[in-house]
Amino acid sequence: MQIIEQKPSKKKWIIWSLVIIIVFSGIMVYTMAQSPRRQAKKEAIAMAEKYGHLEDVDDFYLYDRQSVYYTVAGTDNKNNKVYVVIPKKGNKVNIFLQSKGITAKKAIAITKKLNKGIKVKKAALGFWDGDPTWEITYLNQRGNLCYDLIDYRNGKIVKTIQNI
Repeated sequence: MQIIEQKPSKKKWIIWSLVIIIVFSGIMVYTMAQSPRRQAKKEAIAMAEKYGHLEDVDDFYLYDRQSVYYTVAGTDNKNNKVYVVIPKKGNKVNIFLQSKGITAKKAIAITKKLNKGIKVKKAALGFWDGDPTWEITYLNQRGNLCYDLIDYRNGKIVKTIQNI
């Protein structure tokens, strides 16, 4: 009996090389796409620590409606739970006590109560028409992208955008 040693075919090498190149390229594109968000988060946290006197950071939100806002949730040096809302453009940093408004969890619950069977993608705190507002992004039952804008102070729906 004779053992025949098979060499990997040239075609297999080409296919595997292409797969590796595609996977590596995908990882690079994803990493590069996330880089601005990571940088924005890093800068927002530094500003929140400086101007909001944050000592502990709990969360970071990116809000993008009429304008872009970066919000950092955390605890300040007086042990208050706060949101520090930083505009991408402009220089006014807003600080809100978390106890004076609704949380992201509560805003999501409001949206879920009004829209059964949805899949929430994210919550973010920013400003809509000059008022602090939660933006809840979700997919409805048909898989369409939707938004609810909820007033931070009273939990009322400010605006709903359906089926984007």
